[in-house]
Amino acid sequence: MLGTHHRTTYLVIGSFVIFASLSSCSTVLLNTNTLNLATTIDDLAIRQIVFNLAKVRENKWALPSQVQISAGQVLARTNVAPTITAPLNSALTGTAQVASQVVAATGALTTTTTNINTSNRPNVSAGVSGTVEDTENWNVVPVQDPDQLRRLRLVYQYGAHQITAVDLLCLYPIPEIPEKEPAQTKSDLQTLADALRPPGPPAAPKRPPDASQGGDKKPPKKKRIYIRGQFEYDCLNIAFAPPKPVKWMLIGPNPDIAFLTPPGCVLCAFPNKHFASQVRSGDKIYESRTSDYTVDVDLTKNEYVPVVLNDWLLPGYLKSYHYREREGFIDWLFVIREGVESPPEGGRRVGAWNGYAVYTTDEQSFSEFVLAVTEATLQSPEVQKSVSPPPPLVQTNPSR
Repeated sequence: MLGTHHRTTYLVIGSFVIFASLSSCSTVLLNTNTLNLATTIDDLAIRQIVFNLAKVRENKWALPSQVQISAGQVLARTNVAPTITAPLNSALTGTAQVASQVVAATGALTTTTTNINTSNRPNVSAGVSGTVEDTENWNVVPVQDPDQLRRLRLVYQYGAHQITAVDLLCLYPIPEIPEKEPAQTKSDLQTLADALRPPGPPAAPKRPPDASQGGDKKPPKKKRIYIRGQFEYDCLNIAFAPPKPVKWMLIGPNPDIAFLTPPGCVLCAFPNKHFASQVRSGDKIYESRTSDYTVDVDLTKNEYVPVVLNDWLLPGYLKSYHYREREGFIDWLFVIREGVESPPEGGRRVGAWNGYAVYTTDEQSFSEFVLAVTEATLQSPEVQKSVSPPPPLVQTNPSR
């Protein structure tokens, strides 16, 4: 009885030891899986870039294949279920057998008694069952917006030596903020009542307080106008041009400033006084690269800001402070045909796809190139044009 009870208690304790051990593994498993999933972000970004650079190197006008990570999920679960079946006590059975025998020679009676004890342990069982579940996944969304794909294609064309830095400066589109119509604050009935009301005497104009009255009269703040490039004729118009060449070109009529703000911008706006001295009142500015309409420079109302390529994306970083001496092809990112072209001296191999290998000789600039690819996939919340795709159509045949 004592031995059975001790053995059963050991099984129960062992079940809870296993349960506690597996339960403590849940936290470790969850932390490990979360780190494993997080480390795939960089790998996914680099693999996409290598694939698209190789594709654009082979075909200049190939459209990039890019996905955005919208969400990720990590699930780690452990479950332990100990089971014990009773009764646990031993059942004892006692049997007494009596046998009598008469000895023929002497006539004596001999009696033999035999005791049989039987002990059994019915329906005794103990066990532990456990479940360990491990799930890791990313939710991705393919880039399908035409403006985003156009920006991506230009960035990859630049990285694959298909266009120059000036081409990227002049062609890269910045998202535009649409002009909002003024909200109607009056109802139709109020508008009609105002129209029927006889006109009263004109109100006296309000004069701003001057310095003698204790007020400060400040000049109106100038509107910033963003121009592609910091030198004359950096970006040329491809439409029908007037007889006299036009020096400047707008970045757009109403650009989203968030995409021109360093350090994450592909094209960055840098206000400076030196550029303001180059722009003169009366100069003509093209509205866009494909439009032959022009606007006049007005220094009394506007401040003109140059928009240039991000310094970290320029070829020959810091070789010269003069932008025109760095107008050529990118010189720290190379997409070569393996077995045909030699890799750059001192370059690090980033990856390969379909017979092309990607090398970089400037790790920081390449890191900024990866961020530029991500920047090109963004879209201003005010100009979101992509909508959720409709659910897939499912056709079934009715059973007869």
